[in-house]
Amino acid sequence: MLESLKNLFSKKKSEEQLAGEYIDSIETKLSYCVDDDGNIFIDIKLKNYEPQTVLNFAYLIASLSDIELHAQTINAIKNGFLSNDQLELYDEFLELVMGNIQENMQLRQEEQQNQEEQPCIKPSDML
Repeated sequence: MLESLKNLFSKKKSEEQLAGEYIDSIETKLSYCVDDDGNIFIDIKLKNYEPQTVLNFAYLIASLSDIELHAQTINAIKNGFLSNDQLELYDEFLELVMGNIQENMQLRQEEQQNQEEQPCIKPSDML
């Protein structure tokens, strides 16, 4: 998936040509943004509602939980930090990511335990 993006940028064309061609070829897009207050926003773009576009969007959504996509994303982030001589900051970034993942996993486990402890039928539902 990210290989096609790398291949696109490795061709010998001007950056403006590449950007224009790349933008024109985007059929679906999913962007996550965080504002200054830490609020997460999601931006979704579908070029049209043709079956192939919807199929590609479904593939994108399904790929979000793919560990290989995570690894490719982390590698691209690493390259960005390293190309700007920010190795220490990259290490801090990874620690923050891992901390957030662990915290989210703990919250999910706690929620699951709370749901398991709740009766399927509440006594008040029987009245």
